[in-house]
Amino acid sequence: MSTALTIPPPLWNGSVTYFVLTVVAIVIGILGRLTGKVDKEHASIFILFAAMTGFCLWIFWACCWLHQWHVLIVPTFISE
Repeated sequence: MSTALTIPPPLWNGSVTYFVLTVVAIVIGILGRLTGKVDKEHASIFILFAAMTGFCLWIFWACCWLHQWHVLIVPTFISE
């Protein structure tokens, strides 16, 4: 039996999905700045917010998923 720790596939898939969506949002901010439709200051703020939002949403999702995967408090059922 292997004792190596591996990342579960659902956690890996979800993490890649959040990463891709965050990169897409950042690229939209960069393209907005390069095309001149958004000024440099607002584009920089958008890029920062996109990165922070992507990371915060991912860490929240990962904590919720891991908590459901490894339950800390097991429910007890009283049978009569």
